[in-house]
Amino acid sequence: MSRRTAASLTLAALAMGSVGLTLSPVAQAGAAQTLSITTTSLPTATQGAPYEVQLQATGATHAVTWSISTTGELPRGLVLNHLSGVITGVPRTIVDETFTVVAHAAGTNVVATQTLTLDVSAAPSPTSTSTVLPNGALGQPYATTIGVTGGTAPYVFAITQGQLPKGLVLNHQTGQISGTPKAAGTQQLTVAVMDHWKAITKVSLSLTITGPTVEAITTTTLNNGTQGVTYLDELAATGGTAPYRWSIVAGELPRGLHLDPAGIISGVPTANGTQQVTLKVTDSKGDVTTEAASITIAAAASPVIDTTSLPTATAGSLYVTQLQASGGTAPYTWHLVSGQLPNGLHLDPASGQITGEANRTVSETFTVAVLDHLRATASATLTISVVAAAPAS
Repeated sequence: MSRRTAASLTLAALAMGSVGLTLSPVAQAGAAQTLSITTTSLPTATQGAPYEVQLQATGATHAVTWSISTTGELPRGLVLNHLSGVITGVPRTIVDETFTVVAHAAGTNVVATQTLTLDVSAAPSPTSTSTVLPNGALGQPYATTIGVTGGTAPYVFAITQGQLPKGLVLNHQTGQISGTPKAAGTQQLTVAVMDHWKAITKVSLSLTITGPTVEAITTTTLNNGTQGVTYLDELAATGGTAPYRWSIVAGELPRGLHLDPAGIISGVPTANGTQQVTLKVTDSKGDVTTEAASITIAAAASPVIDTTSLPTATAGSLYVTQLQASGGTAPYTWHLVSGQLPNGLHLDPASGQITGEANRTVSETFTVAVLDHLRATASATLTISVVAAAPAS
């Protein structure tokens, strides 16, 4: 043991004997013995708003750590940083909390306490900044958002009285009103806005939808058509200022048909069935109207093979015959699906001709099928007999 260490222990022992206390050498330095908390009050917090305050202490020459005693607690949502003495967080409830903070000088037994009260006030209620909604036009896309200030996001929007014009909807999360109005007129409605803390405000609004200059689309049922057959129809409207410009805003025409901006529907439908479409007409001034319409395309008739028998062939002689079909949708494609032609003859898939030179006498029975442009089929079983050539005279 060094002389310096022994001297220190001796001084410590003398001090213990003279005052009857047990003090560490650090405590005898005296710096921590004057520790006191100078923070005596805390600023008011607001529910849902970020909060931060620094606790202060004086008299310590060593680091100070902080804690909350068991008598009381911080408002819910707030925490005390034990090293820095900063109270931070977002208070969640409206409350007045009284608690005791404890400051402790590191490396000593010296502490200081202070009883504090922290008031958490209610968050301000939301307020709508919308007093008048912009007008809309019948048949034209519409979108506007109800403005909100104050309160605590996220908000929830709901209509508590009245209703939106037909065709418009309210997004309950964003407050956006959107859609395509289907009726003209003015609607009165009350919208409630509720914030994260259930605070509610209500606002009375009106929304006017103006009617179009174009009065109506008079073509609501389109001409029927047949699959594979050329189709033509012309749309019509009343009112407004010509010329009109036509388009489809919902649904689609049957495959193979298209709408010209001048209002002509034409083409060759390639599928059958009934299609629903929403037509829109815009006049030269930009006024519009819309109307639902339907178009029905009947299925095309299936092809039929008209050939029922084939001429006899002569061995060694050129043979040519034409298979015939009707109905369905041209062009046709021919196929041999079973059996076989007499040796030396063949079937042209594009024309349906059987040509060639049979090289022996035989009778062959086979089945041919015809496939039309729309993939409809028909088949027939036929026979070709090959006879020997007549002997020379």
